[in-house]
Amino acid sequence: MQTPLHIAAEGGHSYLLEALLKKGAAVNLADDERNTPLHCVGGMGGGEDDKEVIKLLLKAGADINLVNAEGDTPLSSYDLRSSHLSTDMKLMIVHITKLKAAGLFINQQNIQFTDELVRFWRGRNNNFL
Repeated sequence: MQTPLHIAAEGGHSYLLEALLKKGAAVNLADDERNTPLHCVGGMGGGEDDKEVIKLLLKAGADINLVNAEGDTPLSSYDLRSSHLSTDMKLMIVHITKLKAAGLFINQQNIQFTDELVRFWRGRNNNFL
């Protein structure tokens, strides 16, 4: 069963999500399929609402390394060929995945450098897929 935080994340309702977090909603609480609210963000489509929801969840301590029942982390469960993903979101997923594959632990403390990472790689390689 999903919590109100899962539903707010899935719907891109940043104002509701922020209110729930301020009231103490558990940011890493998993549903029946072990999806956290971060797994549920509206397909991680990269729209402004989704970006704001992701930022709020990460700021609140969402763990990007938690796996669901299918073994997917929030980042690994998205199809990079999807036209719904923004270029920035694709870059973030690709390069965080590469960092994790290299044995680096990615968490909410070092995720703050994602914007810088995206800008760096965007300038170096436009054909990343």
